[in-house]
Amino acid sequence: KFEMKKFITLFITLTLFLISCQKEISENDEPTPTPPINDSIYISKVIALDTSKVAPFDTVYIAKYGYDNLKRVISYSYLTYNNTGAADSVYCLLATKMFNGNDTIPYKQIAWFKETSNKWVDTSYYQYINGISLIYDSTIERTIEPQSADLFTFTEKYSHINNSLSRNISNYQNNIFTGSDVFTYNFITQNNNVINQQDNAWGATNSFICTYDTKSNPFSRIGTSSYSSAIFFDMKIGDTDADPTFYEQKNNVTEITNTSLPSSIHYKFDYKYNSKNYPTEVAIQDMGSSNNFNLLINKIKFEYTN
Repeated sequence: KFEMKKFITLFITLTLFLISCQKEISENDEPTPTPPINDSIYISKVIALDTSKVAPFDTVYIAKYGYDNLKRVISYSYLTYNNTGAADSVYCLLATKMFNGNDTIPYKQIAWFKETSNKWVDTSYYQYINGISLIYDSTIERTIEPQSADLFTFTEKYSHINNSLSRNISNYQNNIFTGSDVFTYNFITQNNNVINQQDNAWGATNSFICTYDTKSNPFSRIGTSSYSSAIFFDMKIGDTDADPTFYEQKNNVTEITNTSLPSSIHYKFDYKYNSKNYPTEVAIQDMGSSNNFNLLINKIKFEYTN
C-alpha cells in the first residue's frame, strides 16, 4: 500500500507539472508579483532574453529557484519560451532536491522532464568525499510518455587527483550493461576559478580558457544548477557555451574561448551588479565563434530573494 501511495503521489505531481508546462502563460493574466529583492545574494529567477525581439517575445527561457529555511536550494524549474511570448512546452524541467539533516549538499534529486511529446522522470543519488567533492552518482530513468516498461540506469564515478578528474560512465537497460565511457579533465585554477580546462569529453578535444571579474557568482552556491555538477563545462542544459549561468565558479566569467577543432567559441560577458556585488544583468557578445549553434541569448536578467 505504501508503494502504491508513493506512485499515486508521484503521478499526481508529475501530471500537475506537465499540465503547467503546457499552459500558455500570459504576463497579463498573472497576479501582480512581489517586487524582486535585488540586493540579496540568493538567486530566485533567471530570465534569458533575445533583445532583437520586443517583449514579451524576447524571452528565451525562465529558470526559478526555491529555498528552505536553511537557504538550501530545494527546487529548480526551467521553462522554454523561445520567443513565443508564453511557455511553449518544447522543453521543461522541474527538479526537487533532498538533504540528510542539516547537510548543505543534496543526497538525492528527482527531476521531471518534458521535451516536445516525450516525458520522463529521473531519480538520482549522490555520494561525496570530504562532504564536498562528488565521487559517485547514479540515475534511474523512467519514461512516462510514450509509455515504456524499460528502466535505464546511468552511473558515474569520479576520481580526483590534484587538478585532474577522471569520469567513468556506465549505462544499463533493465539491469543489463549496455556500454561505458571514460573522460579525463585537466584544470588550471586561479583564485578558486578554473581558468583553463583540457578534456576529451564526448569524442571531442576541448581547450577552454576563461577570465573572470572579482564579484560574487550566485551560481557558485551549492545546488543552484539543475544537477550536482562535478565538472566545469560539461554538465549543463542546452547546447550553448554562451550562457554564464552554468559556470559554477567563485566569480563571474567575463570571457570564454574554446579552441577545439573543427569548431571554436569566443564569448564576452558584460555585467551589472547590485549593492552586494552580485550580478543583476549580463550582456553576451559573440566575438567570432565558429560552432554551429546560433546565439539565441544575448542578455540575461537575475532576480534575488531573501
